[in-house]
Amino acid sequence: MAKAKNIFSHYPGEDLVYYIPFDDFLGSDTIATVSFTVPTGLVKEAEGKNSGAITLRIDGVDETFIANQVAYVQISGGTEDTTYTVPCTITTTTSGETVIRDIILVCERKP
Repeated sequence: MAKAKNIFSHYPGEDLVYYIPFDDFLGSDTIATVSFTVPTGLVKEAEGKNSGAITLRIDGVDETFIANQVAYVQISGGTEDTTYTVPCTITTTTSGETVIRDIILVCERKP
């Protein structure tokens, strides 16, 4: 199944967790390390990987992922009318490969 683009609306003052599934790349491998690079204007409150099975709604469908295949970051802050790119770098457990995927946060005025 094709994954949704990692583009999200984010409102100034929100403190939210964003997820990136890596199962399509990892196969049976898992995430060893994860690091999100958060640009100026946003605050990284926490980051990590799922320690157990997790179910996420992607494109309106619930998908369950095994442990250590989803990276997450908790972000607060932001400036209205600003788009932020938040790169996520993981290394894999078995092969030691490095993979980078981005989350795009479009910071806008809350309706």
